[in-house]
Amino acid sequence: MAVGLATAKLFAFLIGPTGFGQLALVQGVVGLVALIAELGLGNVVIRDGARLLAERSDNENRNFKKFYREVATLALAMAAVCGLSMVVLRNGVSSIFLGAGSADGQIVWCALALSFAISANLRMAALNAHQAMAAIAAINVLSGVLSATVSIGLVWAHGERAIAPATALGALVRWTVTVGFSWSTIGFGFALPRWEAARRALSKGLPIALSSLVGVGIQYLLPSLLIPSLGKLKLGFVQAAMSITAGVLGAIAVALGQDYLPRISSLRTKPDLHRAIDEQMKVALIFSLPVILVVKALAPFVIPILLSESFLPAVPALTWLLAAEVIRFASLSLAYAVMAQLSGRSFLLAQVVPAAASILFLTTIPNRLGVEGVGMAMICSNAVAFGVLVFIAQRSLSYSLRGPQWCLLICGLLFTIGPSLLPGVWAHLASAGVAITATIWSGNHILRSRFWQRLVVARSPEIPSADA
Repeated sequence: MAVGLATAKLFAFLIGPTGFGQLALVQGVVGLVALIAELGLGNVVIRDGARLLAERSDNENRNFKKFYREVATLALAMAAVCGLSMVVLRNGVSSIFLGAGSADGQIVWCALALSFAISANLRMAALNAHQAMAAIAAINVLSGVLSATVSIGLVWAHGERAIAPATALGALVRWTVTVGFSWSTIGFGFALPRWEAARRALSKGLPIALSSLVGVGIQYLLPSLLIPSLGKLKLGFVQAAMSITAGVLGAIAVALGQDYLPRISSLRTKPDLHRAIDEQMKVALIFSLPVILVVKALAPFVIPILLSESFLPAVPALTWLLAAEVIRFASLSLAYAVMAQLSGRSFLLAQVVPAAASILFLTTIPNRLGVEGVGMAMICSNAVAFGVLVFIAQRSLSYSLRGPQWCLLICGLLFTIGPSLLPGVWAHLASAGVAITATIWSGNHILRSRFWQRLVVARSPEIPSADA
């Protein structure tokens, strides 16, 4: 998180809001095409690879290497096809995704970044299958620092026109670090995939890729959807606000999911499942609301510190995006429950409908309301996603949202949006008062929650009894 915020600060200083918008477009192109080209095979490596490694024998390790190399060859072949297609069709791809007037050569750099990104993702998946969490953490930290350093150096030397080459160079650095850490585990090599193995891997990966494409893919497509109505300058303000919400709140969402998903996957009775969903939604909102409200209250001061004063027009968008985060955190417990307990069809439905709603709202509301309209569109999109998840949970899991959860959600939205409707200094005073009150109240509830008790027990050393 610290590396991401520091990188955003330096990029903001070097390229300003317009360059920030261009950076969002380039990263969106690479992320979206990588999502398509990978075909969900990274997830297949994790799931099937973990089963192959379950016995921990030398034979199983050899089988895993063969399996990984077949899958990696298939994914990299698809990456080569997508990359070449981007280069050949660079004029059209550039005008669609980067906006009219963008240099076509940027797409060539995006295609190069694509290949390195997919190879690194597959190697990270292999390490995940080996449960090499220390190596994964080291890769994330080291590659984040090194890629940020070389990318910022290139942009500092050549300005905004170096954004696409810097993205490719950053992908190369991350791939190099990943190869270094994964060499002893999977080595380096390729294997021509057998037809049956390829068919089996694709049959498992394609549904995952489709779900990811309509879910995560919208986030990558977001800059391209907004560029016609906002332009690069205002898009830069939106990207700045999103980088703050992702940097501050992303770590909380990941931490809550790591505890919750394995636990809810093992539950078999509906009463236990319902209690787990209730508890997790309550914990997610209690953990996130103070952070959201504090960031919202300090936004006029935080943005100049984290970015620069030229990004102050991002404050209204940040307010509405933080309100959208309230709904997203309320949705997380339901989304994980649907993922763990139901079929892929239900999870796909929970992705497709909100994705369609996002495209509709993001292509209409910002046209009328500008930067603030993006945050409002995200609130509407997240509300649709929450409604779909509530419907699926009620229909397939017999779960109904209870009063305390509704109260937390509604109060969170009122406390986030309400103070902004007050005039002048009263808005700042109300935001500060709400943030302080919510922090004290949430801290008291967190210390008494079962989530905190499990965390303390898990981290506490076992004390031998007096009889031992």
